[in-house]
Amino acid sequence: MQVKIEDVSPVEKKMFVEIPWETVSARLGNAYKELGKGVALKGFRKGKVPRPVLEQVYGHRVNAEVAYELVRESFFRANQEHQLAAVAEPRVEEAAPIKKGQPFTFKAIIEVRGEVTPQDYK
Repeated sequence: MQVKIEDVSPVEKKMFVEIPWETVSARLGNAYKELGKGVALKGFRKGKVPRPVLEQVYGHRVNAEVAYELVRESFFRANQEHQLAAVAEPRVEEAAPIKKGQPFTFKAIIEVRGEVTPQDYK
């Protein structure tokens, strides 16, 4: 995972994240495996629906869930690695759709704790 942080203001930072396809592919595989355990589609026994059929029927939903999980996890990892002191969840400005063979990228705005320096304190 590659993370680049830019200062927007004293209390906001912009985060650019790129997650390699190998990681995304593994997450998609796990998501489809979990989904396949409980899905019962007409013509298939429960838990025996092939992945291509799951992708056709539930692909958009699974991609959205995996993208949400990747954004959330990468935010927390970047928050720890870069010591951002975030005060809220990130606002995702731009997220590329998950495409086979390509890394998942997104941009997010993070609100961070501003530094306060007391002046003329008595």
